[in-house]
Amino acid sequence: MGKAVEIKSHERGLDDTTQWRIVQLLEAGVTYWVSVDLAKSGGDLHKMITAKEQGCPDGLLLRIYQ
Repeated sequence: MGKAVEIKSHERGLDDTTQWRIVQLLEAGVTYWVSVDLAKSGGDLHKMITAKEQGCPDGLLLRIYQ
């Protein structure tokens, strides 16, 4: 991890927790728009990241956690 991720200007209106969740998902390899949707969903972030690390495709992550 540890790579810098810039939050796009339209995401700056989101609360700090949602922005942090987006960054965590991006660092796990989830695509940007899927990260935004998942971060807003309030689902279990740790389970999302674990599923991604185990090879779960982004589309399936959305179906499971959104």
